[in-house]
Amino acid sequence: MAVLTEAMVTQLLKRGSNKIEIEKDTIITPSAQERLHQKGVEVIYLGENRTVKEVEKEKEETITSIPQLPLEYPYVCHMTEALFKEKPEYMTTIMKNRLVYKNHPRIIFRGQIDLFLAEMFKIMAKPNVINNSLVLNDLISIKDFLKKLQLSEVTEIYLEEDSLIGLTLKELREHSHNPKQYYKTEHLFNLDHTAPELVLDLNYLRAKARELEIKGFEAYFECGKVKREDILKGLNRLSSALYVMELKAVSSVYKL
Repeated sequence: MAVLTEAMVTQLLKRGSNKIEIEKDTIITPSAQERLHQKGVEVIYLGENRTVKEVEKEKEETITSIPQLPLEYPYVCHMTEALFKEKPEYMTTIMKNRLVYKNHPRIIFRGQIDLFLAEMFKIMAKPNVINNSLVLNDLISIKDFLKKLQLSEVTEIYLEEDSLIGLTLKELREHSHNPKQYYKTEHLFNLDHTAPELVLDLNYLRAKARELEIKGFEAYFECGKVKREDILKGLNRLSSALYVMELKAVSSVYKL
């Protein structure tokens, strides 16, 4: 079974070809399909005398489903469509059997989520958190949210808006912007090392959340366009939730 890749299409275009003949069972990779469409190249299936548009519907699953590559080449490079018999050690899976280099922005972003969770788990294990059900439950809410975000990022399923630490997106915005109204305290502009340990830990997590948000933006900002606004909005909610937790700690809502 043959495979038509974007690199092959590029070579055809360099020769000035505007028509290509391929066997009817040839797999056309998604990037090659897009390239053909952009350049108006006509694809003829040998023995059938039909163009690619005429058979596109019946071959849709074969064309778009990367796992149906030839068995001897089970992996495909996400950027170049190059095929691999084995997964190189310097590459990793971005989705299904599509590979990227380990410094790809989305892989870095995934690593930052893992790092954030690891830092949070260390804080959750402290006695002053374990013995405070209000604090622990809010951190568990954040942990559950990040697990959903991880799943959404890997599967490319839309990240639904759920409540976080018991507050909706609108409520989080209101609480974080109006601490005097909700927590009878000012914004924490003058926070320093003299604050209680829990406040300092939550402030640390909020700073890490802002860092995580930047990595998320870098992962989903391409060619001047922002992708996955659902994930980026979720990351913004994360830092807001942690700031609200700081306000709760300072105002004794958590009964420290």
